[in-house]
Amino acid sequence: MELFRCFVTDSSYFGWIKKFFISGDIGPGSYYVWVYIQFAILISLLYPLCKSKFACIYFIFINVVYEMACYYCSIPYEIYRICCLRYVFLFYLGYLWAKLGLKLDWKTFLLSIIGIILFLYNRYSKINLLPFVFDDLWLGDHWFMYFVSCSLFVFIMYN
Repeated sequence: MELFRCFVTDSSYFGWIKKFFISGDIGPGSYYVWVYIQFAILISLLYPLCKSKFACIYFIFINVVYEMACYYCSIPYEIYRICCLRYVFLFYLGYLWAKLGLKLDWKTFLLSIIGIILFLYNRYSKINLLPFVFDDLWLGDHWFMYFVSCSLFVFIMYN
């Protein structure tokens, strides 16, 4: 009983457990486990969307609605950080790569340029893209920047 009381009342132990379950612990990448678990649960719902003719629009819509919901509902950063909906468009890009293979063509190049323009506009302009972009701390983790990182990855793989 004394050990349990020490465990619950000691802020370092209890704080760590609370932080682990609520925000995915501390440190870079520590929330990936929770994101993977959520994707494992949602994959049966997301996979049929990937096969749709308008899949790209659906996944962008999911991302934008999630960003807006987080903004308007004042979702804490710890919860925003561990939710897989933030990465749902990346799931779609992974599906495309698995189906079509890795390629760098004019479409992906154009989408990468648009992503860089949106990134720079959001970062350096006086106009804020809220509520469409919820979190300014991780601008590289938004759907419009995934084309840039994916194109760089393909470029590095083939050169």
